[in-house]
Amino acid sequence: MKKVAIIFTAATGGGHNQAANALKNRLEYQGIEVHIVNLFKSCPKIVEVLVENGYTLMANHFSKLYGQLYYMSHRQTINKNMKKLLIKLMRKHMKEQIDIYQPDLLISTHPFFVNLMASLKVSGETNAKCISVITDLGVHRFYLHPAIDAYITGSQHTNQQLQRFGIRTDRIFDFGIPVKDAFYTATVSPPSDPKPFTALVMGGSMGSTKLIKVLNGIKMVRKPMHVHVVCGSNDRLRQYLNAHGQYMPENITMTVHGFVNNVDELMTDADVLISKPGGLTATEALCKKLPMIIPFYIDGQEAENAEILAALGAAVHIKQTSKLADHLEAMMYEPAILEKMRFQMAQISANYSLEKTGLLFHSLMAS
Repeated sequence: MKKVAIIFTAATGGGHNQAANALKNRLEYQGIEVHIVNLFKSCPKIVEVLVENGYTLMANHFSKLYGQLYYMSHRQTINKNMKKLLIKLMRKHMKEQIDIYQPDLLISTHPFFVNLMASLKVSGETNAKCISVITDLGVHRFYLHPAIDAYITGSQHTNQQLQRFGIRTDRIFDFGIPVKDAFYTATVSPPSDPKPFTALVMGGSMGSTKLIKVLNGIKMVRKPMHVHVVCGSNDRLRQYLNAHGQYMPENITMTVHGFVNNVDELMTDADVLISKPGGLTATEALCKKLPMIIPFYIDGQEAENAEILAALGAAVHIKQTSKLADHLEAMMYEPAILEKMRFQMAQISANYSLEKTGLLFHSLMAS
């Protein structure tokens, strides 16, 4: 009989859903029936609004408050009580999905659902193997439970954190946060015709308005360069940047994009990525060996991502956009800076493989 998997995800940012879709495509290619479920949509509307809309509001306008809540919920006692609350609110809804699809595999790309899956497994209400996909480089306690069969991670640093929490090494697989197949292909060699130094500027799926400050910093660059700006779903930002693009200096050309489906191509064309460090964006850059400059982040998990990427030599974290031009010009004048960063990114992503992830899942279902 055909094997069945459920992937639990949620729209708190775009990364969890992107990881879920990448996994779905891979598993379906292997002949597995896959259902993606946003469990918040099965709950009372107020729960979905509070969690998903609340995240969007805090991430865009109250980043420091979000960071405080993130770190507070990581404390052991508070985290334990929050897990109990989530199980009480959503256990019935997850059990309904399991009863409908009778899955052999339960996967969560969102931390809130990991303990729900595990609690149903412990109580004997499902025999499915349970997978926690950690979609950032740091580890929050929400991702952890002793009954989880495998953890998919994005770095050795993540692995070490899991081990400090008592997770066995034979359950940890640093195959990379799942991204689209296109990012795993080798970067195309640049054309023989010389092109200007190219920066890809991104502000996440929601299109952070902090991109305006980033572009003001780029304006100070004195050498020729081209800038691709991706505004995500923020159409007002795209219109604003298009209207003000004429104010860029003559040595800098700019192309403004809205929501795009060819980020892999834009990364292939770029020399550097200037972006906040969401887990999926960072993984895409690591796969493409595209050095990062991080000029801003959402407090919480993205702050951890920025710290980890900088410590590993894959990114430069700057606290003032006024310093952005200095870093870009240094990269232009000294290509060895970029080469060293690419080497470090290759080291981090050496084991990344969506194929390995799929094969692991297949073997777990067969055991």
